[in-house]
Amino acid sequence: MTSSVSRMWTVTFSDADLAKIVTQSCTFTNCDFTGAELDASRHAVTAFLGCTFDKVGWRGSALTGCKLTGSVFIDCRCMPWTVRDCDLSIGVVWRRSA
Repeated sequence: MTSSVSRMWTVTFSDADLAKIVTQSCTFTNCDFTGAELDASRHAVTAFLGCTFDKVGWRGSALTGCKLTGSVFIDCRCMPWTVRDCDLSIGVVWRRSA
């Protein structure tokens, strides 16, 4: 599946099967990906701004030139995960739930 939608705001992708999705130059703002599967997905020059990734599967995924500003990652399954030339500098939070 390839996404040609360029901007999404406050969309809930809870428990969505987004495995193998490909995004290019998309922006997701304040979206909730709780429980979603993004395994084997590919993202290039895509922004995830203020998004929530709680218990999300990222195994085998690749992010290239992406921006993750203000996003929160909780109990995600990421390994192996490829992140190249991405902006992780402002407000990205990685944590495990209690």
